[in-house]
Amino acid sequence: MKKRKFVVSLIISVVIGIVGVPLALAKPVKAAEVPTKYTIYYVVHGGITHPAWMANHKGVEDADALLPDVEVKYVGPETYDLEDFLTYIETAVAANPDALVCTMTAPEAMEPILMDAAKKGIVITEVNTGMAAPKTIPTLAYIGYRPYETGRAAAEKMMEMAKERNITITRTVYGNHHPGAVHIEEWGRGFVDACKEMGILSEQLDVTADEFKGAEVLLAYLKANPDVDFIYYPSIAHCEAAHRWFEEEGITVPMGTFDFTPEMMDLISEGKIWFTQDQQMYLQGFHGVMFTYLYLKYKFITPSIITTIGFVTPDNALEFKHFTEIGVR
Repeated sequence: MKKRKFVVSLIISVVIGIVGVPLALAKPVKAAEVPTKYTIYYVVHGGITHPAWMANHKGVEDADALLPDVEVKYVGPETYDLEDFLTYIETAVAANPDALVCTMTAPEAMEPILMDAAKKGIVITEVNTGMAAPKTIPTLAYIGYRPYETGRAAAEKMMEMAKERNITITRTVYGNHHPGAVHIEEWGRGFVDACKEMGILSEQLDVTADEFKGAEVLLAYLKANPDVDFIYYPSIAHCEAAHRWFEEEGITVPMGTFDFTPEMMDLISEGKIWFTQDQQMYLQGFHGVMFTYLYLKYKFITPSIITTIGFVTPDNALEFKHFTEIGVR
């Protein structure tokens, strides 16, 4: 009983940004059919070697360690590849687990696969991709950020910091590192729309999933468009690679990014990168498992949560560096 109270109180204590999500779950399991151990597949588009997804994986592992009657299988492409991701989803459903926690990276392509999962009685939880699950798919909850709103917030923060520095922004670019991922494109639309509303030229640029190729693409873009005043590069690995390349080329263009690494905290504290945004990937992993477990075990339906809480800037970057070093950010 103490363990159950601990888990529930932990969930409640960290819930932020409560939102409602329509729910139509799989048919209930009869008491006699309750398994002694639950299997949860946690499938992400990743890549799972990306710094953000490593923090997410840490949250999954920590939740799994608290639950002796759960086995969590965390899988996904090592580097982003949409076709590989869909294969991982198909393999997970074919394994017939008790639950599937996944990103809804390509909802239309995923819909028939997830329909099959729902028919099997597999509980489905969405993480990270902005409530992109098709309406035909019953989902337990959503844990993650709102892509469009996050992009708009980045544009507003850019303008705020530009004014503080007496810099005029006239043209920006958003680096799309996951072409074909609906939430990444929606994220870019939010940034571009907000820029245009402020009278700033802006567009999305396909920089590929490879950060080194992305730096090359972005460098060529800047040479062709030398009037670009700001780059919003939501993949932190891409942003770091571009920054190193730009330094070698003697190019100075302000950038903002997303997520955390120790190196990025240093770059931000030194003013070389303006900001990063905190989507709390660890919590997406931890709660993705916990919310799903609480439903499987006790039929608790927990509120969905929005995990994006704000910005890290030169004013507070070093406060967060320790958290990156221990793997939770």
